[in-house]
Amino acid sequence: MPEALQEAIRTAKANIEAFHAAQVQAPLELEVLPGVHCSRRSVPIQRVGLYVPGGTLPYFLRC
Repeated sequence: MPEALQEAIRTAKANIEAFHAAQVQAPLELEVLPGVHCSRRSVPIQRVGLYVPGGTLPYFLRC
């Protein structure tokens, strides 16, 4: 793989990591009613999958 492509991939990786690191929020804990506690926390995931159908048929959009 050409060095320029490797460097471009490293740069993209750093940019993606910086963008997502900026989105991490501090944990939130709230007692909405006496004894009723709600919380939110950011948890990174290791992997994600995405299915994008392909094929020869066009996509039809409804307006």
